[in-house]
Amino acid sequence: MSDCRQYKEERRPFPGATVASIGDVDPSLITRWCASEPKLLQRLQAARAKAVLGKGRFPRVETQLFRDFQACRKKGLRIGRRWLRTKARIIAKKLYPGRYFRASEGWCTNWLRRNNLSYRKKTNKKTKSTEERLPKIKRWQARLRHPPLADTRDPEWGVWLPKDRYNVDQVYIPFLMQCSSTYEEKGSARVWLSGTKNADDKRFCTLQCLVRMCGLDDDGKHQQPRQTICFRGTGVRISAEERAGYDKRARVVFQPKAYYDDEMCAEWAVSDFNSQVDHVQRKVVFCDNLSGQTTPAWVAGLKESNTDSHLLPTDVTDELQVVDQGVGNEVKKECGVVQDEWLQVPGNLEKWTTGFTASERRVLITEWVGEACDRVFTRLDLVKLFERTGMGLRLDGANDCKITLAGVREYTFTSEDANIEVPPTKRRRGVGGEILPVEHVNHVEEHDVVAVGGLFMPSTLSSAALITEEEAAEVAVAVAEDVAKADDENENEEMAEEESSD
Repeated sequence: MSDCRQYKEERRPFPGATVASIGDVDPSLITRWCASEPKLLQRLQAARAKAVLGKGRFPRVETQLFRDFQACRKKGLRIGRRWLRTKARIIAKKLYPGRYFRASEGWCTNWLRRNNLSYRKKTNKKTKSTEERLPKIKRWQARLRHPPLADTRDPEWGVWLPKDRYNVDQVYIPFLMQCSSTYEEKGSARVWLSGTKNADDKRFCTLQCLVRMCGLDDDGKHQQPRQTICFRGTGVRISAEERAGYDKRARVVFQPKAYYDDEMCAEWAVSDFNSQVDHVQRKVVFCDNLSGQTTPAWVAGLKESNTDSHLLPTDVTDELQVVDQGVGNEVKKECGVVQDEWLQVPGNLEKWTTGFTASERRVLITEWVGEACDRVFTRLDLVKLFERTGMGLRLDGANDCKITLAGVREYTFTSEDANIEVPPTKRRRGVGGEILPVEHVNHVEEHDVVAVGGLFMPSTLSSAALITEEEAAEVAVAVAEDVAKADDENENEEMAEEESSD
């Protein structure tokens, strides 16, 4: 005990052997406790919090309230404190007739803590939950393996090797990053944030974010392709000095609304994507159903570099796209970090408050986005992201267990899921009257149209082999006539219903 007092007076840690002898335990047990100290402290804090919060005076009410809460959240309904308190009173009247239950604000706060609930902002803007959209996701992944991946090239990966798989999506970039919040003294009536003249905290440009299923090279550098930034305007009166100031890690293009329309997407496929890839190995670009990514010009442009265009199913691209599963958001957040670092350079803060010219803003954005992409592509494990979303499927199914979906605890799919029936997607028209496909090759809804070989054909006639241009043109004309006829019939039916109602 004298040794213990000496260690305590000198504020030195007790040796494990000394503690073991005092507590009459094995020294190896002390070692294990020290190794798992963070977990033990966390469990201790949880136990203390549970003891402080208690179990509640009406446990049956709280249990039933939590069940009703889960049922409403599965339907996507909003739950607030008023709903919780009102619902708790209704349940208490049924379970405890004759007893008074206030359901006060303090009780509601403790109930939320006891059930580990917090007030969150909306992240899923879809009308259907992830579980309701699972059949479409499973069907797409089951049909992706057979037959597209089944083409004989590699026994493990099929027709597309990992390094030949790409995902592209548009990310809106503001000029003012992280501009809506700041630290301020408590109790301040107003919170003011200075900004540039004509500050733009909305979409300043559009980043065409292209990622590839590959990791770092031997030198620790990423192998991702160059990114493309689209600014507002025509780009006709841009000075040579400004163009020389653009960061070399990004290509700059212009469009009146900084939007990737049909023409911009086709130009990107030919001028940007094809210039960065080899034209020998067969590749694939997974993309959503943006109008410009469904046109014959888009598909034909990618075919010049031996690249397939694979359109994802509608309404589930948030779960299946690598860019949507963290890359795009990380790039925007890292742009804010780079911007903060730029503000620390002497003289830049004064420039920030006095304002920039449009030319200076564009040059700065290219530098910030280029640096942010370099950091994100080096930090993130993009191979793991491709595997997690299902874009990295193997032909032998060895990495199916790595697919994880937000909000789904255990996810699996089988080859039988390829026959799942889902409600047909509403057919849409492009700007020029083209029929827009919903998925690529022969894995779409029964009445949809798919892009094959640079042209369109109905899914019921598609096959693993590409058809000729003459056959595809005939099919496209026939499909267009059928669609026009169906639209006329629908219009006549609607007019008849209106007349009958009148």
